[in-house]
Amino acid sequence: MQTYLINLGRRPDRLAAMTAQGAALGVVLDRVEACDAAAAQPQALDRWFAQGGPLGEIPRGDKACLLSHRAAWKLFLAGPDAPPTMSGFRTAQPW
Repeated sequence: MQTYLINLGRRPDRLAAMTAQGAALGVVLDRVEACDAAAAQPQALDRWFAQGGPLGEIPRGDKACLLSHRAAWKLFLAGPDAPPTMSGFRTAQPW
């Protein structure tokens, strides 16, 4: 089973620390490049989010974090460990 690690390119120290911890446990970590809020163009972050909202604008860092996790999920779902889909099943009753 693959184990993904989301990591900012500008934080090699964190990557080294997590890689060492993974190695100590016998776990190989597959690095996923994190979306860096400090470097991302506003359009790259904002295109996935509605403007405003009941609690105000979502902070850039939160947007980047969500997009980083989205990238990891996409890799997981495209990989061999993805769960089977239910697309072939039909139900007689709506859920």
